This record gives sequence, structure tokens and C-alpha cells, in this order.
Amino acid sequence: MNYFELHNVQCAYSDGRTVLRIDSLAIPRSCIVFIVGQSGCGKSTILETLGLMNNTMLPTPDSRLLFHAPDGSEIDYQRLWTSRHSNARLSDIRRRYFSFIFQQTNLMRNFNIYENIALTKMLQGASEAECKRTTNDILHKVALDEFVKMYGGGWASDSKVFSRPNEASGGQQQRMAFARAMVAEYSILFCDEPTGNLDPDTADILMHYLHDEVKSRPDASAIIVSHDMHLATHYADVIIKIFKKQHGTERDDYYGYITSDSVFSRTGDHWHQGTDNLNLNTDEVIAKLKQWDK
Repeated sequence: MNYFELHNVQCAYSDGRTVLRIDSLAIPRSCIVFIVGQSGCGKSTILETLGLMNNTMLPTPDSRLLFHAPDGSEIDYQRLWTSRHSNARLSDIRRRYFSFIFQQTNLMRNFNIYENIALTKMLQGASEAECKRTTNDILHKVALDEFVKMYGGGWASDSKVFSRPNEASGGQQQRMAFARAMVAEYSILFCDEPTGNLDPDTADILMHYLHDEVKSRPDASAIIVSHDMHLATHYADVIIKIFKKQHGTERDDYYGYITSDSVFSRTGDHWHQGTDNLNLNTDEVIAKLKQWDK
């Protein structure tokens, strides 16, 4: 069963110029998907579109973007954005099914670290005791142990968990944003360069945790934008390569493009490209992905 099915989808912003074209794409349940490609090819655009962060869809008679929600309902994105009660429905879908790790951490400066991490879980109706327990657990899992100081079975009043995010380093703030998304209830985790500001060892620790956490949740999927081929080939079930295509004769005027050949799926230790039954090893996949960048 797929979470998303896309056919003949074009994405654009206010000027109406296409920035991403998708011929056909399916994103399955219980799957970790990495989206890779050169800067400016539309990687963040596809996250905005699927995550209902922005209406980038150019409505055409033959375009279709369907979300098969966990409750069995089928949501047509093109109709959703134009429906009478779209704002309330959009918020409800995002709250019930999605969680986000942004490239910019988007931490709230007037909230302390605990409140920032637990915010999404609070909005989903969790009790204060549950919010504190899950926040405490995840701070250890994302290597932020130093922010927890215990006293009498709880957090000490001078624990760093009660300090403001701007008192932490950029890498620590990135891990806080990571923690905030992971403690929430979600069916799909959207990640825009979630480890981009971290050193390779820390990035690997967090991706290992993300992989195990997503796989432990029934039917959960993660859709991750990344430039890191090591992380993609190590942790992904599916890699989607967005490549660039010229609008016309202008050399620097490109849009992103996804076809069936953009999709690499893993089976055991081998990969398959598109509908090709040929088995590829990891080195061959990386070579193909890099070749498309030339």
C-alpha cells in the first residue's frame, strides 16, 4: 500500500514557472525514502508539496496527487487546497499524520528547550507527565545528555532543559529540532537536511536512531531530503534522484524532473532502478547518481 501516488504533477510558486515536474511516483508505507539531487532541483519543493506546507501544485486536468491516509480515507490534494474549509482540514491532516524536521530549526525563542521539544506532543493532547518522560528519553538518544540535571527523581530547577534554545550551539539546536519531530505521533516524518549542520559521527548516530524509530512504528514512513550519499545508501529503502532539465534554450534555466528511472529501490543488499530488473550494488548506485549530476 502506498501513502502517496503522484501522476503528471507540476509544482510552481507565485510566478507560475514550473520548478518541478513529476511524471509518476509512488511513496510506500513502512519505508525510508531519501530524495537527492543538485541544489535548486526541487528537493525542498517536493517536501512542501507532500507535507501540505505550501500549495505549489499547478492544477491541470490530468494531474493527480493522492494521499492514502492511515484511516483508509483518500485525500486528493488538488481538491483539498481549493475546498471551502481547506485551512482547517490542512491543519488537521498535518497534526494527525505528519511531523517535520526543518533545515532551519524553527525553534521558538520565547520557549525553553523542554517546551520546544514537547510542543508538538502537547498539541496532540499528551499529558505533562508523558511529555516530560518522552523529552527526557529523547534528549539522551540525540546526545544531549548534558541538558538534563536530575534532582529528587525529576529535573533540577537549574537544569539546562529550562534554558532558551539560543543558549545552545547550532549543532545542539539542530538536535533539538530533530528531537521535537521524533517525539510526536506521526505516520510520515518529513526531513529537510536533518543532519546538515552536524559532524559525520553525530549525523550517523541520529540517522541510526531515526531509522530504528521509524521502523518500530506500524506503517510509518520517513521522507528525507539530503546531500549525503553515504546516509542515503546506508539507511534508505528507496532513493529518489531529482535531476535537472532545461526549460528552453537558456543554459541556467532549469527545473527538477522525476521519472520512473529516478527511483532506486533496495531489496536486501541489491538495488533496482525504475522498472529495470538488473541488480545494482551500492557502488554502482552511487556512480549512477553522481553521473546524473554531470
